[in-house]
Amino acid sequence: MRCPVDALGRVKQYFAEKGSLQDRPFLDHVAERLQEAASSGEVFTAFISAPTGYGKTAISLSIALDELQNGYKTVVAYPLRSLIEDQESVFKSLLSQAGFSGATAVRMMGVAEAPYFVHPVVLTTVDTLSLMSVGLAPEDISRVYREEALGHYLFSWASVWLSTIVLDEAHLLYDSEKSLSFLAAMLRLSSKVFGNTVVLMSATLPKKFSSALKNHCSNPVELCFSEDMDPEFSAERRGKKYKVNVVELSKNSALDSLKNLLEKASFKRALVVFNTREEAQEFYKRLDSPNKVLLHSLFTAEDRRRKLEKLKQLEKSREKYVVVATQVIEAGVNISSNLIVAELAPASSLIQRFGRFLRQPGENCPRSGECAYVWYVREELEADKSSYKVYDKELVKATLEYLMENPDTNLHIGCEDLLENVYKGDIAVNTSYINQVENVLAGLSRSSARALELLLENSGSLVREGSLFTAITTDGKEVAVGYDFLRKHCARDSCPRNEYEAVHRALKGEKFRIQCRYDPELGVVCQ
Repeated sequence: MRCPVDALGRVKQYFAEKGSLQDRPFLDHVAERLQEAASSGEVFTAFISAPTGYGKTAISLSIALDELQNGYKTVVAYPLRSLIEDQESVFKSLLSQAGFSGATAVRMMGVAEAPYFVHPVVLTTVDTLSLMSVGLAPEDISRVYREEALGHYLFSWASVWLSTIVLDEAHLLYDSEKSLSFLAAMLRLSSKVFGNTVVLMSATLPKKFSSALKNHCSNPVELCFSEDMDPEFSAERRGKKYKVNVVELSKNSALDSLKNLLEKASFKRALVVFNTREEAQEFYKRLDSPNKVLLHSLFTAEDRRRKLEKLKQLEKSREKYVVVATQVIEAGVNISSNLIVAELAPASSLIQRFGRFLRQPGENCPRSGECAYVWYVREELEADKSSYKVYDKELVKATLEYLMENPDTNLHIGCEDLLENVYKGDIAVNTSYINQVENVLAGLSRSSARALELLLENSGSLVREGSLFTAITTDGKEVAVGYDFLRKHCARDSCPRNEYEAVHRALKGEKFRIQCRYDPELGVVCQ
């Protein structure tokens, strides 16, 4: 990284030509600080935090362009594949316009444009990055498992550790000890072994997490947005007046209650967010609106693109519409609603959801007290379980308590107090796991075998609590699913006896048949 300031200027020019340029002084500050850190010649890790909708993508683009112009590689990794699908066209368009046609490619499950990360700019998932970083290229895993080859682990290492790595939406890696520990291992290896730069970006970066990670890297550079850095943006965000209405619902009538709320509300663009796909699908089916869009993780890439294009057309038509979504809405979907009805989730997720509400400058509620709702199901929250739906129950309860006490909370800016109140427990980083990751790279003779052993010991994923498996619906569509989903819906003669067996069969290249059909409008549907 040499001249990100100049590269940012080129990125701004690109957005100006597209008619979407907005002055963002904090981005200039970030580019200047990155350039200053790079010019010192020391290895550094950057932690960048800015509000939702501020335009942090411009930093990823600037880094990629700057590295390209100087003959170096960039790997941009995202926690969700939906983020890549959203960003791919922007990267390819801008870099092609800058004279680097064909320099950008995607590598993730089901998309192999950049085998072994060979392209100068690679957009990938954190899952694929984690495998490549320990020398297990997706192209090689099955052959390494069958002991037919050692794999091109040296090439895989070089593709990762000789690149500048950008981890976008990094808050999504803080949801488990495993993912946070692997991130800590990557930072330690990059700053203390290989000497490459890592940049982490998020709108929600609790100090407890950044502090825990800073212990594992040298020369951390923390770049956090403050309102005095961009008074105009801050004043506009502060001017968004709304009350967060917390609504308690009962399990049996929750969907009907939400439908009634929507029917009585005044809005042009409504966003309804659920924590589970099944409930989102069921609510979507109950809606009478002719203009509605459903978004969740179990759509094919083609159908997801079709739905996002439909959203763009609805936006242009200025017709009234409703978006029903799961967590996939939290990042990578550029919409702006003027009514939000979001299920209760931990603070970082809730802030991201509200980033799709009143997103545009000058946009406000039709009725300030009746446009923002956070709902939860009482029986689910009180159940004797450690989780509420898919989230840690203690984090959910802490978020609920804060919102009940602070109903006028502005979730668009100045959320530090909320984050620090919710994420105040000890941060779990597994030192033993970090050492295991490092030991994979400690010698050349058995690196592939050690990496594979580590993968198997961790249920087929180095970052997630469980692996993703390729499932085939009854009508032949392929989707990526977790083990719990697979166990619940697998076809009888295809069911693995346990997760261990499922991982081993997947490593052989096997795909699993599930007793679910695929509907282009609803996605994967299971009875």
